[in-house]
Amino acid sequence: MLLGRLIQNVNARTRVVINYRRWLITGEIVTGVVCTVDHGEATVDTIVIAPDGKSVSFFVVDGTLDDLFNVVIEANTNITQRRYDTVAVSVETNGGVTILAGQIALMLSIIGPTGPTGPTGSAGPTGTTGPTGP
Repeated sequence: MLLGRLIQNVNARTRVVINYRRWLITGEIVTGVVCTVDHGEATVDTIVIAPDGKSVSFFVVDGTLDDLFNVVIEANTNITQRRYDTVAVSVETNGGVTILAGQIALMLSIIGPTGPTGPTGSAGPTGTTGPTGP
């Protein structure tokens, strides 16, 4: 089931909380959770089941600009129920709407890794030296 859509900024670490109370019957608790990213470089970490076993949380990290992916969540319970849910994620710029106003270059993200270094130039020719002494 698609639980929702998440818009994440570049280099963000975003917490997702899923409440399973309406799905669980009396006495049932979530006992295990596995999260899988279906495409791209993003990952999920710090998966935590609440102490009461009724909700889970995790963090989505390492998405890159313009990534579109799903986090597929498999939740298992103490009575062997298994449920699969999905959170759709898109990674956008940190700066909001961008408008070109006669600028040559446009900064799409104010936070993120540095780009590759450019080529270095070669050393120029060595000059001549003058006469030495009388």
